[in-house]
Amino acid sequence: MNKYKSEYQLFACSRLLALAVLFAGVVGDSYAAAKTWLGNSDANLATAANWGGTAPVDNDTLTFNAAGSAGTALNNNLVSPTYTAGIVFNGETRSSSARRDSRPS
Repeated sequence: MNKYKSEYQLFACSRLLALAVLFAGVVGDSYAAAKTWLGNSDANLATAANWGGTAPVDNDTLTFNAAGSAGTALNNNLVSPTYTAGIVFNGETRSSSARRDSRPS
């Protein structure tokens, strides 16, 4: 009888571990950050230094206030597709949902 009890406990623990990993993946993606463009390294959107240390990922809100020393002609080299929660230009929200997708249409 102990053999069956330990097998059941192992099965239950493996199920709980699988649920914990799944939950962590879902919750980890749900946190959005507000990213503000500094643009002092180069014109690439994927350069972490242009955003103060971390490049944008899915669900982030992107804010562009000043041009920065890299200028106003920017290169959208973010991983495709990247979904943003919104884009703000000089304090005004221009888009509530933006998407970059380089897949052919």
